[in-house]
Amino acid sequence: MAKILIIEPELSGHHRSYLEWIVVGAIQNGHSIVIGTTPCAEKILASDPIFNGLEYVLLELPNGAMKFGGFLADVQREIAFWKWSKDIFNKSTGHTVVLLPYIDYMLNAISLLGTPFQKIPFFGICMRATFHHKKMGINTPHSSVSRVKEFLFKRLIRLPSLISIFSIDESLRLYFSSYSILNVNKIVYLADPSDASPSEDKQISRYALGLPLDKVVILIYGAITARKGVFELLTYLELSGRDDIHVVLAGKQDENVRSYLASNSSLNSKITQIDRRIENAEEVELFNACDIVWICYANHYTMSGQMIKAAQYNKYVVTKNEGLIGWICMKHDLGYVLDTMEVEDINKSIAGLSVRKINKTTSWRVDHSISKAIHTVFNVIN
Repeated sequence: MAKILIIEPELSGHHRSYLEWIVVGAIQNGHSIVIGTTPCAEKILASDPIFNGLEYVLLELPNGAMKFGGFLADVQREIAFWKWSKDIFNKSTGHTVVLLPYIDYMLNAISLLGTPFQKIPFFGICMRATFHHKKMGINTPHSSVSRVKEFLFKRLIRLPSLISIFSIDESLRLYFSSYSILNVNKIVYLADPSDASPSEDKQISRYALGLPLDKVVILIYGAITARKGVFELLTYLELSGRDDIHVVLAGKQDENVRSYLASNSSLNSKITQIDRRIENAEEVELFNACDIVWICYANHYTMSGQMIKAAQYNKYVVTKNEGLIGWICMKHDLGYVLDTMEVEDINKSIAGLSVRKINKTTSWRVDHSISKAIHTVFNVIN
């Protein structure tokens, strides 16, 4: 069995959840693990039973390794991260393979500079590639560097030591399926994993959470910020005058959202706020309790784990006609895609809830289980 060096310095959002199921999957498959991370992250992981007894290689990130900007600034950031990863690799011993849960940290840098892991084979998960979106009919802004990024991606998959690159964007694998370029089979679709515990009786969950039993409940989940379309939904709530809708804001709010809610007390009876990190058991209740999951990101064109959760709980998604989320929502008939954020269009999206027929057996929902993801990822080295 392999000794896997897993490199991940970040623990926010999906980074933590991905690291958890990857570690569980590696252990289930009989592999030993070394985690390359920062001293700060190691202190957090040490308190989690999943990571008990694991070996760590610790190194502070250099300045600029996590600083995002334009394309050139991103390349500089990636190079800084590439150098940090190389130092992590050189500090650890005995590993036979390297796994990058978020290869996007240095995807272009690896293409430009080659592997930082000498001749040790490596594989990684890609989450943010968008160079192919326009050609796949996905509504994303024009980028002047798309051709450059596509060239670098093709260069990356030619690296002899790259075992596979997994993409949570199904359109990326579809895009390359028509290509005859060498090593295209290294690109593997990984259904963005999540496990769910759907209930047939949402009223039980509503009662447990203190939510109204007789209203249409719309859930916004995760970090509660402007980029989630929070203000657009709350403005709709005010302008529409509807009293049959209740909005749940479940997750830590930023100061802008808190200030807005504090100055609009008339909304208090129409919303429920859970302004903190949501525990796993609460997440189950929230998704069971709601009718609609609102996923109306601003300037976000890649995948959303919340859409996966909504689908697994057989919930109706309302999103915008933008990016991968809008494309998938239409392709797999997961809900309603808004062309505008006007009251009339949002009314139509909510009206669609009453006529929607849920296909609970669609393979797209089933494919996104954590057990399926573990099999997909570790199958390449078992």
